[in-house]
Amino acid sequence: MTPLEEKNIIDIIVQQFKDAFGFLKQ
Repeated sequence: MTPLEEKNIIDIIVQQFKDAFGFLKQ
């Protein structure tokens, strides 16, 4: 896995975590 792919996966996980957290806070 290249560093770029790793970064993209981390970005996706972070984004999904933020979406889920925002949903819970409503």
